[in-house]
Amino acid sequence: MKTVISLNLEGSTMLYSMLPCILVLTAISNTVTAAYIGDIIPCNMSRTWYSAEEWKYLTLTMSWPQTFCLTQDFKDCRIPQNVHNWTIHGLWPSSDSGEGPSYCGKKPFFDSSKVKDLLNGLNKFWPDLIDVGSYYAFWSHEWCRHGTCANSVPSLKGETNYFNKTLQLFQNFNPYSTLSRAGITPSDSKTYPKKDIMNALTTAFSFNISIGCYRQNDSSIDYLHEVYVCMDKSFHLIDCPDRENATCSDSVTYPTIHHDSVAVQNFS
Repeated sequence: MKTVISLNLEGSTMLYSMLPCILVLTAISNTVTAAYIGDIIPCNMSRTWYSAEEWKYLTLTMSWPQTFCLTQDFKDCRIPQNVHNWTIHGLWPSSDSGEGPSYCGKKPFFDSSKVKDLLNGLNKFWPDLIDVGSYYAFWSHEWCRHGTCANSVPSLKGETNYFNKTLQLFQNFNPYSTLSRAGITPSDSKTYPKKDIMNALTTAFSFNISIGCYRQNDSSIDYLHEVYVCMDKSFHLIDCPDRENATCSDSVTYPTIHHDSVAVQNFS
């Protein structure tokens, strides 16, 4: 039996026919946002496709959950009880210009069956804090936008390799223990000098690590949001560009995680 999938892409509706059965999805701004239950998710939604060769290095991007939720104005962002640490945003092919390729090749689907054996790690370390319980939407977005461009690296080729390798890299470079050893721990009542955060990460990894911060519109507080670890295509660390560091002022807040709390609250 053939199932027709309707995708709403930036105001225009596109129809996909496929086997097997799949639920209806809504895609806005090239991102799968609807909940999904099934094995295959269409991801050929970008109007511009790139060659997977048009990048130079990989960026492992890790997010601090509490700050991520602060970025989600007017959305119900909740941190599950099993999330106590930094989480994975993605592993991104990157270029010197700052914009890496996206939506590479012609693979039209994210096959979620390829990551079923990785679900324990993915649920804990790569959760979707917006659509809690329907993480396939987030994983499909990361695969479609970034994973398809990493296919030129053999150990990242295909969904299983891409997600498994990213989980392994996260275990190696999770910044929580590195910051803790330097006396930098989550707190809603104190701030840390940006240079101390940078020094702790750079000293531990022996290469320049970038950080990103977020400032709410009605606040002068810079919240530590993301940590970027850069590596070549053989997964050897390299210096990250400094451009992301400019989003942080000299004083940075590293907020405490508030489980199952609504995103837009200001916990300072």
